Amino acid sequence: MIHGNKEENKIPEHYWSAVKNENYSDSYPKVEAWLREISLKKSYQQERKFSTMRNYIMAHKMRLVYTVIALAVIIGACTMPVTQHETVGHMLTWTVPQSDDAAQKINGLSWIDKSKLTVNENTNNGITETLYSLL
Repeated sequence: MIHGNKEENKIPEHYWSAVKNENYSDSYPKVEAWLREISLKKSYQQERKFSTMRNYIMAHKMRLVYTVIALAVIIGACTMPVTQHETVGHMLTWTVPQSDDAAQKINGLSWIDKSKLTVNENTNNGITETLYSLL
């Protein structure tokens, strides 16, 4: 451990004094040249990103074409309206004046499925009618 008590510091003191007494004034031009070289390489690499992308596109053009086509198909499929007209069933609706005789005759018909028959009583202008709906 570098920072801590002298007892915990395992590096001998003469090493630290040698580092402190070293003259580093001649290393500054070398560090400056090294930093300039790195800076030039990075700017050169950024200029080359366009050509790298162009090379990638040229090498994978069929894959990119298939990707664009797949995206166009997906977008087209998601935005195309779908309409269907299918007959679900036929519905018979009729009204009968309030009468127990009519209800008994309708219940006596064998071709009517009672689970699909709905009966509603409506009052229009003081006249009570029974509305039958059969699906």
